[in-house]
Amino acid sequence: MLLGAALAAAPAWVIDVGEARDIAAIDGVVLLLREFDIIGVRDGRVAWTRPLSVHEGWIATTPSGCSVVGLQSGELACVAHADGSLRWTIPVPSLDERAPVLQVGTSQGTGVIVQLADGRWAKVEPSLCPGACLSLSEASIRMPIWLDMVSANAAGVRARHTHGAIVLYDIAGKRLGAVKGEYTFFVAVRGDGKVVAGIDDALVLLDGPSCAQALAFTLAEAPLGCATTLGAVHNPSFPVLIGDDVVLVTARELKRFGASGWTSTVDAAGMPALHGGTIYSGCWQPSDGFVTHVDLCAIDAATGRQKWRTKLGSEKLGLLDSPIVLAEGGWVYLSTPTKLAAFRAD
Repeated sequence: MLLGAALAAAPAWVIDVGEARDIAAIDGVVLLLREFDIIGVRDGRVAWTRPLSVHEGWIATTPSGCSVVGLQSGELACVAHADGSLRWTIPVPSLDERAPVLQVGTSQGTGVIVQLADGRWAKVEPSLCPGACLSLSEASIRMPIWLDMVSANAAGVRARHTHGAIVLYDIAGKRLGAVKGEYTFFVAVRGDGKVVAGIDDALVLLDGPSCAQALAFTLAEAPLGCATTLGAVHNPSFPVLIGDDVVLVTARELKRFGASGWTSTVDAAGMPALHGGTIYSGCWQPSDGFVTHVDLCAIDAATGRQKWRTKLGSEKLGLLDSPIVLAEGGWVYLSTPTKLAAFRAD
């Protein structure tokens, strides 16, 4: 894959598809969620297009041959991977007039988790839809879920913000702990079951004795002594977990926190992806006036050294939104506001 001294990797294919809100790869198809549709790309060509008015959120892939997205109408739809047809749509009840579906996500062995705008959550078993496949949380439990998009052992973590504290619960309502803070960027669950979170300007680990206490306090009485700060962060991305270490993009730096910590020299962008011993990240080129450019960089996960960098010619007038990088099934995909590129993973 390395091209000699050029230290660049040739993409298997690159196509112009415009900007995607999210991408996913399953059953040999790359799915791109855009503002007014979802498209399926197979072998570097657009295989199908399904017009949809999609709510902000993610694609929730499922093993049932279709993937779930939330619609502006307040429904959930499952789009077939093979041809883009709608396998089913189901309504989602709401407690107020807002569009109920905020975001959707999957986690291993838990089906599809749906965050509702009224603060509740729902679990969907796609293989049972459109029948009785949706179960709602209690109306009294109205707190947002930070979907754990990077761990295989957790469906989500709920976070309630009050009195300068953030109280975290698992999806079933078990108390995980409380930390001082005002804003949650992400939550994830390590292999040892401990929660790491981006809270305000810090990466924290919930590992103290009070973190194991059951839900037995009022919010104002929540103990705050259970978190250990692992390092400073600024507008962090969703992380990559390598054992107990955390890798993320913060302040345009790619950093690994933990026993094997390092800071890469690449000007990183977006959420990184891991495949084997390589971390893939979007990386900015120096600005050229009002035009911004983004490349794909491959970083050695053990050392933080750059393996290669490929320029894709992707550019945009003005500020460029962060690219999306996905590593799945031996492939690495980079989605920018203008292009989708596919690389064989190292």
